[in-house]
Amino acid sequence: LGYVLHYYPKLLPSFAGLPHSAQRSVRFTQCKMEYNMGWLVQAEAPPGALFKKFREVILSGQAKDNDIAFYFVHWFCDLAAAEPTPLEGCEKFVLKFPQRVLSQFLESFSIVQRLGTEKTETEVLEDYLESRWKVAASELGEPPMGRASIAQLRLPPMGQGGRAAFV
Repeated sequence: LGYVLHYYPKLLPSFAGLPHSAQRSVRFTQCKMEYNMGWLVQAEAPPGALFKKFREVILSGQAKDNDIAFYFVHWFCDLAAAEPTPLEGCEKFVLKFPQRVLSQFLESFSIVQRLGTEKTETEVLEDYLESRWKVAASELGEPPMGRASIAQLRLPPMGQGGRAAFV
C-alpha cells in the first residue's frame, strides 16, 4: 500500500483527492518504522530497537506532529478492525483485549509523540517507564534511582500490572 500511495496515488481517487498534508499523514502510516507498540507497553525492548527507525523518519522531515498523531489514530483503528465483525461492533476491544493493556496503549501515545527533536529514544522510554511506575505509585512508592533503576522500572509494565510483588 505504501508503494501505491507513493508512486501511483491516482489509482486511489479518495486518496488523490486529499489535500497534500492529509496525503502525507496517510503515507506516514505506511512507513517502514519498525515500531512495535507491544514492545513498548510490555517493556520488552531497549530504546534503540524500539524507536531508532521511527525517530529517523521523524528527524528526516518525513513526519510532522500531526502525522504522528494520525499514525496513532490509524494504529488504534487498525487494531480494532483486526478481527472484523461488522454486525457485532468492536468485539476485539470489548471482549478480547484486556482493558488494562488497552489503557496502556492509549496512555503511551502522548509520550511517544515527544520522540524526535524534543526527546531521544532513551528519554522517551524512560518517560514511559516512569509514567507506568507512577500509575502503580500507591503500591510501589517513589520511582527507583541508581544503577538498577531502569530494570526496576521495567517490572510493572512487564507484569502488566503494578503489583508490589513484582518489585
